[in-house]
This record gives sequence, structure tokens and C-alpha cells, in this order.
Amino acid sequence: MSRLESTSVKSATGELKRTYDAIEGMLGGVPAMFQAIGNSPAALSGYIGTLTALSGGSLSDKEREAVALAVAESNNCSYCLSAHTALGQGAGMTESETCEIRFGQIQKPKCKELVEFVSAVLKTKGAVSDADLASVRAAGYTDNQITEILLTIAINYFTNIFNQVNRTVVDFPVVLPGKATTLK
Repeated sequence: MSRLESTSVKSATGELKRTYDAIEGMLGGVPAMFQAIGNSPAALSGYIGTLTALSGGSLSDKEREAVALAVAESNNCSYCLSAHTALGQGAGMTESETCEIRFGQIQKPKCKELVEFVSAVLKTKGAVSDADLASVRAAGYTDNQITEILLTIAINYFTNIFNQVNRTVVDFPVVLPGKATTLK
């Protein structure tokens, strides 16, 4: 059971209703996490604004989902693992690729370097080494993209801690930290 108040789709009015309508248009529904964040229209607006800005950035959908999966696995967030496994597959990843990202067993060199950089950022709380930065650059990431990677880490860190504080009920096929299979 969730611990923070949620604003249901049925009870939303005004700007929040318009935001929910937009989310429903994009995702086919309004996931529980959005309804929970919706208890603060300012927080939901900031979250949606950040996602929208990043979607217009220089990272691909797959790259943003790879970051999200790596952050969620690192933070043991089942809600975000479940959501981003589904979203990653929607962006063209296979279930196997989502597991490779989560467990650091990536076959594609550029994606491997991306996830290793994300892991270094999380492990060092941002105090990455010169070698970490040089490696992600050598993989082809520009400073513009590195900045977007950092913002993607931050926004996903927010949803990880939000969902863990809230104990948001998972409304996607369930993926548990450390487990390679999806629970039906």
C-alpha cells in the first residue's frame, strides 16, 4: 500500500487533469507513480518538464532507458525497474538487453561505456575520475551528452527514492532487483 497521498485520475481537475490527459495520451494510461507525484502539481510539472526536455536532447530513447535501468538496479527500485524494462522494450530493447544493462554484462561497447559511467557517477556520488570521464568521451559521448546523462541520472534518482518512500504499487509487469525474469 502506498504511503503518500495520490491524486487519482478521476479526482484531478484543472491543470492536473490536463497533465494527466497528456500522460494518458503518451502512455495509454496514468501510471500509479504519476498519480502519486500528482499530490504536488509543482513536482509533477517539474518532473514532466524535465522528461520532455530530455526527450528533445541528444541522447536516444534507448540511451535514456539504459541510464534509467542502471540507476534503478543500483537503487533497488522495483517500481522503476518494472517501468523502465517495459519502456526500454518499447524503445526497441530486448528483454535480454535490459538484463545485460542491469547486471553490467553489456555486449555493445558504447552502451557498456555509458552504463559503466553511470555506475561510476552513482558509486562516487559524482566524484568520477579523469579516467571515467575520458572513457565515456572515448566511447563517443560529447560534453553535451554527458550533461544530459547526469540529468537523466538525477531525474531517475528522484523517482527511485520517491517510489521507495511511497512504496508505490507496481502497475507494470514486476521486475525485482537482482532478478533476471519478469514476474507476470
